[in-house]
Amino acid sequence: MKRKLQRDKRNGHYFVWIRRGGIPLYFRFGLNKKLAEKELDQVELDIESGKIVFTEQKTTAITRHDGKKDLRIEELAHFHLEYVHKNLSHSTYGLRRHYVLKFLKFIGEVMVSEITKNRLEQFYSSEKQVGSHPNAGYEAMRHVRTLLRWGEEAELVELKFKRFPKMSYVQPETRRVDVDQLVVLLARAPQDFRDFIMLTLLTGLRPYEGRSLLQEHVRHDGHGVSYLFIEKNVKGAKLARMPKPRSVPLCKEAEAIIERQVKAHPQSPLIFLNEDGTPYTRFTLRDRFRRLAKDCGLKGKIIPYGLRHTFASLQAVGGTETTSLAQLMGHSSVRTLQRYVSNTAREHKEAMDRNEQRLMTMLGKADGSESKPSQKLPPKLPPKKTGKRKISEELAQHIVIQPFRLVGDIGLEPTTPTMSR
Repeated sequence: MKRKLQRDKRNGHYFVWIRRGGIPLYFRFGLNKKLAEKELDQVELDIESGKIVFTEQKTTAITRHDGKKDLRIEELAHFHLEYVHKNLSHSTYGLRRHYVLKFLKFIGEVMVSEITKNRLEQFYSSEKQVGSHPNAGYEAMRHVRTLLRWGEEAELVELKFKRFPKMSYVQPETRRVDVDQLVVLLARAPQDFRDFIMLTLLTGLRPYEGRSLLQEHVRHDGHGVSYLFIEKNVKGAKLARMPKPRSVPLCKEAEAIIERQVKAHPQSPLIFLNEDGTPYTRFTLRDRFRRLAKDCGLKGKIIPYGLRHTFASLQAVGGTETTSLAQLMGHSSVRTLQRYVSNTAREHKEAMDRNEQRLMTMLGKADGSESKPSQKLPPKLPPKKTGKRKISEELAQHIVIQPFRLVGDIGLEPTTPTMSR
C-alpha cells in the first residue's frame, strides 16, 4: 500500500512518517508533489533493500494516564536538532541549536507535559531583558515554539496549551542605499557585480533570489515581453509563509544584463557567478558587497538587502500603486511593504511642496502669485419680492403708534392722527 504524503502548512514542504516495529522515521521532501512522490518511492525501495535501517533507541517516551503522549524535553530537543541538521541549512541548524540549548538550561530536566504557558512567558521575558537587540526575546521564543510544534506534528508529545505567549516584534530599520552611494558603488564595481546590483535595483529581487537566479527563470509571453518567474518566497521574519510565485517584467536594461551574463558563462545554469567563477553563497555575496563599500570609502552598514529597499522606495516615490508594488516584491500583505518604503526629509519636503502647488493651482494662485480665477463667479441675484411694502427709515421716524377706538360695526380708527408734523 502506497503511503500518502502530507504537506506542512507552514512552509509547503511534503513529508511522511514511516514506522517499522514501532520505530518512527521522518522523511522530508521538497515543494513539488510529483518529485516528492518519486523520492518517496525511492525511500520505500531503500527500506526494502536494507539501505535504510530502523534502529531502536532508548527513549523516555511514555503514555500518560489520560492517553496523551509525553517525552523528556532533552530527548525531544535531540530528535528535533537531528532532523534540522539533516534537512535544513547549516545556518538554521546553528541558530536552532543555540536557542534550544538556552531553553534547556532555563527549563531544567522536565517532561514536556510539565512545561506551562507561564514558564514560557518567563523564558521570553528573561531573554528579552538580557538580549543584545530588541527582538532577542522574540527570536528565542520563535525557535522554542518551532521545537514544541514539531514534537506535536511528529506525534511524539501533546502540549497542555494550544496558544503560545504573545510576543512583541520590533520592525527592523529600513536600510536602503542612497543615490549618491549607488553612483559611487556602480562606478567602482567590476562589470559582473555592477550587473548584479543594477538587476536588483531594476527588479527588486531578494539577495537570495538574485544569487540563485537561473536561466530557466527568464521567460517570454510570446508578445515580446520578457519576465522573471520567481517560484519561491523565502521565510519572513515572523512566520514561515507558503511559497508565493510571482512574475517580474523585465525592462530593456534588465534584458541586456541577463543576456550579457549568460554569454559570460554559458555552461552554468546560474545567471550570476562570483568573481572566482563559483556560485554565490549568503556569506560570499555579503562579503563582496561590504568590501566594495569599504573600497569606495562609504560609511555605515551597507548590505545587499538595502538594494531591495531602494527599489521599493523609488517605486513608491514614483507613484506606483501599493498593491501592484506588493505583488512585484512578493509580499503576501500590503502591511509588509510599509517597513520597506522609507522617505527622507528631502522627499517629505518635496511632497509638501507638491501639495502646496496643487492647492494653489486649484485656488487659482499657482506659483505663489495672485491671478484671476479660471471660472467667473455667478452674478448676484436681486432679492426676491415678498409682497410686503417696505417703509423707509425717514418715514418710520414720523410714525407714532396711537390707541384705537371701535367705530360701530365697521372697524377701528385711531383716536389721534397717526402722522406727526
